[in-house]
Amino acid sequence: GQSLLSSGAVSSTGTVLYSIDGENYSESIPVVTDAGDYTVYCYSAGDINHLDTPVVSIPVSVARLTVAMPAVTDTEFIYDGQFHSPAIEADNVNSFGQGVFGSIYPGEFTFTYLLVDDDNMCWSDGTNEPLSFGWRIIALDPEFAAYPAPVETVYTGYPQQLVADGEAIGGTIVYSLDGENFVPASEMTATEAGMYPVYYKIKGDLIHKDSDIGMIYSQILPGQAAVTSYPAAVEGLIFTGEPQALVVPGEANYPGAGILYSVNGSDFTADIPSGTGVGSYIIQYMVPEAASYQGTGIVETLVVSIGRAPNPVHAVAEDVHLTKLAEEVKVIDVTEFTGLPAGETVFTLTGVDGIEDYKDLIAMDKNLIAMSNLLSPGEYVLHFSIYAAGTVEYEEKLVETAIKVTVEAPPILAFPSDAAYEVPESAVPPVTEETVTDAEE
Repeated sequence: GQSLLSSGAVSSTGTVLYSIDGENYSESIPVVTDAGDYTVYCYSAGDINHLDTPVVSIPVSVARLTVAMPAVTDTEFIYDGQFHSPAIEADNVNSFGQGVFGSIYPGEFTFTYLLVDDDNMCWSDGTNEPLSFGWRIIALDPEFAAYPAPVETVYTGYPQQLVADGEAIGGTIVYSLDGENFVPASEMTATEAGMYPVYYKIKGDLIHKDSDIGMIYSQILPGQAAVTSYPAAVEGLIFTGEPQALVVPGEANYPGAGILYSVNGSDFTADIPSGTGVGSYIIQYMVPEAASYQGTGIVETLVVSIGRAPNPVHAVAEDVHLTKLAEEVKVIDVTEFTGLPAGETVFTLTGVDGIEDYKDLIAMDKNLIAMSNLLSPGEYVLHFSIYAAGTVEYEEKLVETAIKVTVEAPPILAFPSDAAYEVPESAVPPVTEETVTDAEE
């Protein structure tokens, strides 16, 4: 520490006391360590015969220690494989340095000098902040042994390398599409057709700097779309009432290049063609052009047919039992339908086993056979055909079938033996001229 007064005061009437804060006094002259502005208070404390003197204040300044600023020379070198460091003159007692002070390899380096006690010391310019210094070892220039070459390719739908790699001495050649983000030649790729500016430079190794940036132009030419797997017409289609695919889809030669279809001259779409109704469908297909390839135009025209479905009409032949009574007429339903339209149906009786002149005995009305009571008791087999004319959706159909009809005799009436039976007058037919004539015959 330093005494704030070079010498103390002398008093013949008491004891001189000192204080640095104006409160705590002692006979010692105040001593401080740090630089700054101080005030020393003092007075003479009177003896038994004298009074204390008034307090006197003395301003005192302790200046900061001035330290010589470092002097740095020889701050630039060219790489030669030797160790280099800048020349430094500095007060290494009251200041110290930190950072990189020497190197063999190229680079930009810095070091900093700081005061040992920046509160109580200052540089010769009056500041006390750390002082930074830069120096460098300059890397060597790289060389191109072979310059990169542009390439010209044709669109494939996949990434393609845009440059033929060159050769460098003192580093590696790297490439970029924007002049900022550089990658190796193997990663310098593009997919779409177009003209590409390719930037390149040598990325220097440990002892070489980066080269200046150069530029070449590479091109991916538009491709030609083609169908590699041809769409095929679906065979054997018949009417179902629901949409059905008309073709087996094909494939094009480029990823994402879809085949478009047109049905009966409609607009081309990517939808697989479908049809519901019976008839012929004209399918055309093509691969449309895109930014990176030319389209095919219409490749081929397919004709696909949906045929009529089998007619659902069929006969239900069940044996029929009749009792010969004057009033009885039996109606027989000989067909059954699935619920789908089958066209107009015509029924024709083709024969009756046991009756030669059957046409007078049976009346036909579409699918209903009216069995009259004119048949004698016995068994008969009715043969008939059902012809369904068909519709746009269903084929025509002829069904041959037969029905066995059994006609039973009416029951015999029984009368009591012990009772006289009188024929009711209403049951006796009137006698007419025609009746007599018939009887005589």
